[in-house]
Amino acid sequence: MRTILGFSSLVAATLAGSPSVAATEITFDDMACAAERAVYTLKSNPAFSAGFIPAKHFASTPSNLYFWIKSPQRTYWFTFGMGVGYTGISLGPVGDPYVADGGDPDNGPVDIEPDDTSTHSLRIYPMQRDFTVLENPPNAGDPAPDVWFAPEIGSVLWYSPRDVTLDETAERDPMERGVFIRTGCLDSAPPPALP
Repeated sequence: MRTILGFSSLVAATLAGSPSVAATEITFDDMACAAERAVYTLKSNPAFSAGFIPAKHFASTPSNLYFWIKSPQRTYWFTFGMGVGYTGISLGPVGDPYVADGGDPDNGPVDIEPDDTSTHSLRIYPMQRDFTVLENPPNAGDPAPDVWFAPEIGSVLWYSPRDVTLDETAERDPMERGVFIRTGCLDSAPPPALP
């Protein structure tokens, strides 16, 4: 295991120009891990976790992995999307990736269409432990990013949880703005999902 300065403490120390700012430690899992086996924990609230499910063929154009976030209430599933230029990586909500849309096994999961406000808040930034931002989401077999910075996803889970789940009874989920830190590596990947 290796520890480094927490991101907020590092920024505060830089802005203050003072080495006396107290550092918050972040502990990373140092083991090499393929992305589809990585497990992440939200730094500010370990009740929230994240990880990947490989697809049998593809989940989206940028990645053959689904990304999940588990809260104390439910699991949310996403595909990765990428725009051009500075638009970066975004998450597209889907239903359970093991349940085919319309029951047709050639289909993937149900696509969920959030409103524009939620769509703009579903940005996510994969990073290495030195906070280098990665340009692309990983595919199965790629090394797992050390960190996923999720600046606005919590606002969607709080204000519009039904924009990212098929659960019509979904209530607010209190996920803070923060980073998911890679804290483990599964012995084997989850079974491949559709399509």
